[in-house]
Amino acid sequence: MARAWRPESPIMKALARVFDLILLNMLFILTSIPVVTVGASLSAMHYVLLRMARNEEGYIIKPYFKAFKDNFRQATCVWIIIMLFGGALFADYHFLDKLPEEYRSLISGVLVAVAIVWLSTIVYIFPLIARFENSLREIMKNVFVVSLVFFVRTIAMVAILVGCGYLYYNLPLRATPVLLLFGFSIPGLLMAYLYTPILKKMEATGQIDTEENQ
Repeated sequence: MARAWRPESPIMKALARVFDLILLNMLFILTSIPVVTVGASLSAMHYVLLRMARNEEGYIIKPYFKAFKDNFRQATCVWIIIMLFGGALFADYHFLDKLPEEYRSLISGVLVAVAIVWLSTIVYIFPLIARFENSLREIMKNVFVVSLVFFVRTIAMVAILVGCGYLYYNLPLRATPVLLLFGFSIPGLLMAYLYTPILKKMEATGQIDTEENQ
């Protein structure tokens, strides 16, 4: 029984991972409170999650804030663009009711396609910012390429993002503590397991500048 409580035991490793995910989730929420900093928070969270997915994690707080600081400018610019684009999509969706009925299906299909592209950008762009040092133009080009080449993984990550968003929107108020503890770090880790092999392939084939940002 004593073996189960040794630091190298599976139980203790699992408990350590749970604690790290809680800590990471709280850091993400706290640094995202100004809203405009969400982009930097996402890049920092994905930097830590990438280390977790590669079993390289150690400390959480110091790497998180270093990534937050190093990526702040680029990630914030990207986040503002994403918010503006998302706001335009939201406005267009509510404008559908004012269109003639014969155009609604066509426009709805276009909006769904654009929304998928928008979500595909979200699931890749912050991990790429966290992992590589590139211009925004290069990052967007890589987002476009990997989202198509690894289409199945892209759809899976978009499904995680949309599914969690729908679940959280419909959560009862009493479930809020679960969201505060794991609501962002666990979905992020699931996506990290999906995009980590992609980043490894990109590094190995030299498809993008592999100079680390950290």
